[in-house]
Amino acid sequence: MRIAHFILVHKDPVAVERLIKTLQHENFDFYIHVDKKANIKDYLFLGKLPNVSFIKKRIDVIWAGYTLTKAMLVPMEEIIATGIQYDFINHLSGQDYPLKSPQYINDFFEGQKGKSFIYSFNPDEDPVFWKDHMFRITRWHMTNYRFRGRFRVENLLNKIFPHRKFPLPYTVYGGASGYWTISYECAKYVIDFMAAHPEVERFGKFMWGSDEVIIPTIVMNSPLKDTVVRDHCRYIYFPKGEANPKILTTDDFDTLKNSGKLFARKFDRKKDGRILDMLDELINQESKQNLLEKQTI
Repeated sequence: MRIAHFILVHKDPVAVERLIKTLQHENFDFYIHVDKKANIKDYLFLGKLPNVSFIKKRIDVIWAGYTLTKAMLVPMEEIIATGIQYDFINHLSGQDYPLKSPQYINDFFEGQKGKSFIYSFNPDEDPVFWKDHMFRITRWHMTNYRFRGRFRVENLLNKIFPHRKFPLPYTVYGGASGYWTISYECAKYVIDFMAAHPEVERFGKFMWGSDEVIIPTIVMNSPLKDTVVRDHCRYIYFPKGEANPKILTTDDFDTLKNSGKLFARKFDRKKDGRILDMLDELINQESKQNLLEKQTI
């Protein structure tokens, strides 16, 4: 059993170091994608940690732009190119943190080989979400671009052209999170699919929040659909009306402890570092209990 965790980071290398050290396990490898805007020198010390590599092709990520989707595809491409037959590829950010011990996470996925964990639903399954988010598909968006007057161009495009449609006759899928853990087979399918269908990337470049739609839509319209568990195994809380998840604090500890999830986001150690200490204590208690149980068997 082997898992590749790829971590998208753009700030606070100390927090990234803590995440990796907390997740260390003999079956885990870590691949760090440092946003092209960030100074790579600030992160190079992380390469001294066990099983840590850097993604070579760095993407200048724009929030909600297609570049964020690209920053997920590139690590998958490089991980597959290593030739290592991982059982799972897990997408994390530098502001994520585990809620369970590395051994628990390893054992959980050991029993789930061949499955992929993606939180995504189509418009019939989740009409409330899609009522507020179908605009991502139907409207032209210039979010992926940086130039003066881009929003005027966006408005003009939407006045001139009819509503957009996904470029393939697929049912769209999505959710309020672009985070997932997928099988190696699933990751390879997505990469091969994108290479064979450049029209999907062209469409995605004019979407808002494509990271939460494109990969789920590809997978859920594929032969691998029945291998998908509609749960990303993460606790993420979006306050009503907010585009960003809540920064989790000590006030959320009980909720996190009882969530049954493997990971959570977002954390900011500069705003509340104590919550990470509390989670470390929880994880250490679990690790000790697991060790005790094995010794008594």
